[in-house]
Amino acid sequence: MPRTPQDFVSKWKRAEACERQSVQEHFIDLCALVGHETPMQQDPSGTRFAFEMGAAKTSGGSGWAEPVDNPRVQAIAAAAKELVEQRDRWLNLEVTVTFAERPRSEAER
Repeated sequence: MPRTPQDFVSKWKRAEACERQSVQEHFIDLCALVGHETPMQQDPSGTRFAFEMGAAKTSGGSGWAEPVDNPRVQAIAAAAKELVEQRDRWLNLEVTVTFAERPRSEAER
């Protein structure tokens, strides 16, 4: 399981499986990355927070809840987005520091 944003990106950059084949593992890795319990850890009964959870619809019979309809999934996605933005800021800072002119010592002046 990825421990750092770099591990997560490295693992999933290599993934060739289709979305349907990898979505649950991707989500579990994302939970681990942001320090959130997985659906099974948080809701072992699978009645409130689970993959492919049935949902009541106002018309047209039963259906499936889209992940974006779940507030917990939205919170995890928001935390992941913040991690990516933070990583980008760190990478930008590293580049800035790498290419910045170093201060000159008294002897060099």
